[in-house]
Parts: sequence; structure tokens; C-alpha cells
Amino acid sequence: MTSSKNKTEAKHFLRVWVLLLPVLSLFALTNAASAAAALADDDDPPLLSLWRGGLLNIDFRYNLNATGAGYGSAMMGGILSAGVGHNAAIIFNNPAGLGFIQNRDFVFDTQLGYGSWTTSSIENNIISSFNDEIETETDNFVRDPDNFILSASPTIRPTQINSLRAGVGSGFTSFAVAWPVYRNVVLGLGATQPADIRFRLQSSGLSTKIREEQGTDDVSVRFDILMNISSLLDFSFQMQNFTVGLGALLYSGELGDVAGGFALNRYTTAHRRILSTDLNGFVVVGGADERFFNNPNDPNLNFAAGESNDFVMQASGDFQDTRNGFQFSASWKTPWFADISLSYNHMPEFSLTDPNSFSRAFLPVFIVGQDVLSGDLELELDSLQANKPNLSTERDISDLISDSRLQLPSSLRLGVDLKAGRHTIVLNYIAYTSPLRLEFGDDIIGKSAGSGFGLGANFVFPEKLKGWNLALIPVRLLFLDIDGLLFQAFSQYTRYSNPNYSFGASVMFSGALAESTDEDFKDLFDNPTPTSFSMGRWYSVFDDFTVGVNIAAFPDLFFRASVGYRF
Repeated sequence: MTSSKNKTEAKHFLRVWVLLLPVLSLFALTNAASAAAALADDDDPPLLSLWRGGLLNIDFRYNLNATGAGYGSAMMGGILSAGVGHNAAIIFNNPAGLGFIQNRDFVFDTQLGYGSWTTSSIENNIISSFNDEIETETDNFVRDPDNFILSASPTIRPTQINSLRAGVGSGFTSFAVAWPVYRNVVLGLGATQPADIRFRLQSSGLSTKIREEQGTDDVSVRFDILMNISSLLDFSFQMQNFTVGLGALLYSGELGDVAGGFALNRYTTAHRRILSTDLNGFVVVGGADERFFNNPNDPNLNFAAGESNDFVMQASGDFQDTRNGFQFSASWKTPWFADISLSYNHMPEFSLTDPNSFSRAFLPVFIVGQDVLSGDLELELDSLQANKPNLSTERDISDLISDSRLQLPSSLRLGVDLKAGRHTIVLNYIAYTSPLRLEFGDDIIGKSAGSGFGLGANFVFPEKLKGWNLALIPVRLLFLDIDGLLFQAFSQYTRYSNPNYSFGASVMFSGALAESTDEDFKDLFDNPTPTSFSMGRWYSVFDDFTVGVNIAAFPDLFFRASVGYRF
């Protein structure tokens, strides 16, 4: 349980993540409903004698691959460039770059996993901090006389987080192959996983015992309500992309080199939402007569007339869609100080549906309110009936299985590489031709189509570690280039060469969608919105291998490694 201030902070935190993971908004709604049900608005609070919060096990994995794959452009925030870091993975954001590849090339990316599990001390400290906060808020809640009257010797045990595994999962995130097939024509193909985000929360052992008395001092009926609750929330959002394309060198002469290319993208999205609860309980009338929930043989209920004592909340859906996109681009490497690239990337609109999804919810009649997910619930024990205290009614949790639509923005992008020796400054102008739009049930958030700007830089450092080059070591340490320093120190064996250091970012300028239903998001999206950032490095060893490390990125976070092989 949280205070109103903490609830507000949690709500805003979850709303931020709903842009990338609609699933988390469901979790926020579910928690809001639970909190509303528990925070009773009763003039005569019930007697509380038992509160066992049970255990929570939380697993949250966040993997995004939004700035691109491989080394080069992906380490400049996905900036479009004609000449920086050409490798097979260029098929994902500038297929024309395939035309500049002369050898067969293979590259794959892998993500270094890290999170609360990295060291047990970190995990234990996080869990301890959360548990201390939960204990404080639980104590404040149950001891508030507006909520409960405590028995003479109440048993109060707050919820405890038993395990918490939150962070970035490890594993392969992409691969790409470039293969010259005819003269200056190069075939490329690859696969990447732009998003793989999972959230799983399992609770068990929540028990309560509440007493309510109805009537007068002379004639009264006592109700003792005992409940045991366990639940599982399992949500995930995944997007995969398979790409195939061609690049060709169209011209090579006095005016430089011109290449063109196209790529076809096939995107598969999957959004799983599961809510499963084990709700058990009974009401004791007058200290002796036990009336159980989920009892199909209760003689006091008229099941034929639609009465029920079900106590359940379940929802399940596996929402999927597969769509095609395409991209074409051209790059011109001039003999002058600037190179030029032009690219159009068409992104499809995803309609995530599941015809077999279902939801079902029945709650006791003393939990008043129809729309569970709206949070409009109250605990009214005065509504208990002596002959049917375990009566329940159906409630609405259909929003948990609402279809959703996701539109990622298509764009026309112009890139200019400003060359300064071996170094490059890259400027991008972006014209978005479709909006960023997420529709979930009746809720719509997004950003209208507009313009954007990107800026990146790539610096090529000396291959020999001597003289004034030693002054660059602090910069290299900023890029965590420990492995590069080791390979360079033994360059006579490793044939270390071509060290590159890059960074870049892009911003989207446009207002929020006029149809947005969430005012907080509308205010947020009315401002310029960062769309990407990354900083990374790469170098060659053993002549044919290239090693790259994306140190930090947004929204991708940290530590993605690339390995390329030319053959």
C-alpha cells in the first residue's frame, strides 16, 4: 500500500513506460484497482485482526534495439551516413551502403545482460529498500482509524519482496550478411529484434481477516471475512524484423561514387497479457455458519436465477500482427568536403488482435463498483446479507484484453557527411510522413508527424599508442576502451587497426496528437522528443575481424557488442 504522494509518483512513472510497453499500463491499472478496493470509504470501519501481505516475486526484462545494429551508424544513434562504418548491418537503415561493400561480410550483435542480479549485494539492497518502504506504508494504512479498527492483538505482516530480477537480458539481438552477387551488386539480409520486454509479477500468501457487525446493541449479526489471495501477472511485448535487400554501385568516376539500394522488412509483433488469480475465502455468520466462495453446491444461492459465489479474476490474450515495410536509399560519396545520403523508410501500422482472448471477473457484493480497472471500487461491509454473505457479481475487466494499434513513424531522411580528414561530422534532417501513435482500447497517445534533426560524429584515432597519442587515453577510457588498449598494446600479434569513436543523437519536433486522451502525455509530447542517442567504438583485429561496442544508448541502454567478419 502506498501513500497518495507515492501513488501519484508511481502512476506517472508507469505512464512514461506505456509508450514503449503497453503492458505496463495494464499493471498500473490493476494495481490502481487493488488499491481502490482496499482503501475503504466506510463511516464505520471494520475490525481488522489479521493482515499477512504475503510474498512478491518480480521479474522485469528490458531489451530494445532501436538505434540500429552492427557498428557505424548504430553507434551514432542510427544517424544516416554515406561513409561511416559500412558493414552488412547497414541494410537496416541505409541499404544503398551495401553497394560500397566489396567483400562478403557477416556481423552479429549480442547484448551483455546486467541488472539487479549482477551481484547479490545489489539485489539484496534493492529488495531491502523496497521492503522497508512497503512495511512503513502498510503500517500507516492498517493503523489509520479511517480504514480499520484493530483488534486487541492483531497480526500485521507486510508484503515482502522475495525476489527481484530487473534489468537487461543477455543474448543475440541481430545478425546481417552482405554477399556480392554480380559485379557491383550486393545482396543483403538480416534479422533484428527491436523490442523484447517482459514483466512478470507473482504474489502469494496474502491473507486477511475482517470483522463487521450489523444491527443494534441488542440484536446484531457478526460477520467474519477471511480471504487468501495469490495472483500472477505475466505481460510481454516483442517485435522482430527480417530484412532482405540489394545495394549497387551505380556510378564511379570523377564526381565520386554513387550507390543505391532498397530493402523489404517483415515485422512480427506479439503482445501477451495474462492475469491469473487464485482467490479463496469465506464468510462466517454469527461465529458458526461458514459460507465459502467458489462453492457450486451452496444451497442458499439460486444459481438458476443467475446468483453466484464465484470469486475470480482472469484474463488472457496473445495479441499478434505481421506487417511489411520497405526502405530505399541513395548515397553519394563526393570528391569534395561533403557526402550526401537520402533515405525513405516506410513503417507499417500494427493492429494487435486476438480473437480467442477472454476475461472473467466476479467479486463479492461488499466490494462495490462495476468497472474494476477504473479504480471506482469501495469496500462496503454494510451490504452483507446474513443468508447470502458470499454472494458475488460479475465485474468488467475487458480493457485488459482490448485490441491495440501501434503506428511507428515513417520518414524521409537527408544526411550530410562533413569530412575533416579521417573524421566525420554527420547532419540529418528528418521529415516524418506519419505520426507516432498508440491506441489501446479507448486511450490514444502519440506525436503528430513533423520534422526532426540528427547530429553525429565519428573520430578515427591513431593506430600507434605513442607520443602525443597517449593524451587520448582519458577519452578512450570514457568509452570504456579497455579491450582496445590491450589489443593495441599487442598490435604486433593482433594487427590492431582503424580505431573509431562515435556518438550521435536525434530529436523529433512536433506536437502531440490532437486526439490524445491522456493530458499528461499530451503535455509531454508537445515538447521536442529525443528519439535516439548512442555512443560507441569499433576497431579491426587480425585483418578480417571488426569488434564494436555500443557503450550507452537511448532507449537501448548499455553494453551491446558487435563482431564482424569479412571473407
